[in-house]
Amino acid sequence: MRYVVQSKRNALIAVILVILIIAMYNWFVTPQTRYLAAAQYYKDTVESMKKTSIAMSRAQKLDKKKLEDRVQQFEQQRQILFDANEAKDFLANLQSAAEKSGCAVVNLKHSPVKQIAVKDSNSVSIRFHQNQVNMRFVGRYENIIEFLNTIQDRMARVWLDSVNISMSNIMSSALTCDITVSIYTLDIKEIQANVDSKK
Repeated sequence: MRYVVQSKRNALIAVILVILIIAMYNWFVTPQTRYLAAAQYYKDTVESMKKTSIAMSRAQKLDKKKLEDRVQQFEQQRQILFDANEAKDFLANLQSAAEKSGCAVVNLKHSPVKQIAVKDSNSVSIRFHQNQVNMRFVGRYENIIEFLNTIQDRMARVWLDSVNISMSNIMSSALTCDITVSIYTLDIKEIQANVDSKK
């Protein structure tokens, strides 16, 4: 009987030890394993976010480079356009420039401003204003050439859409010149509206 009592006691102690071991495991080890599992998941998430951040940073640098290239290209192309004030000055001084070159203006007609939309390779629409002038003046050949050189001697481009030189009188050296001049300005309001909407 002693053997049975001792055996029950040993079994009870063994059960208590097993329960204590399980309790200690649950109190000390399980939270740590959960923490380690959470840390591993967090590490994977952080590494994934880091890779995404690096990829986004590279894409942003590439986009910034493309934007800088496009801005530089735009600035180079913009130099051939008049701004609004330059266009007004140019058109207002066209007759006086002809007279300074020794030509007499017979007729000067401003056409209505035309709005032109052009799409670039990325389907971005850019709007221009075309200012066109039809002009007839009389002068000697060298005066006509001097006037044409004068109006084209600038950074902004002046397009001569048509030039027709004819003799005005057989007895004199004066020639009649009919020209159609076009200048272009950028529609700044449209560009500014696009910039404001992107903010």
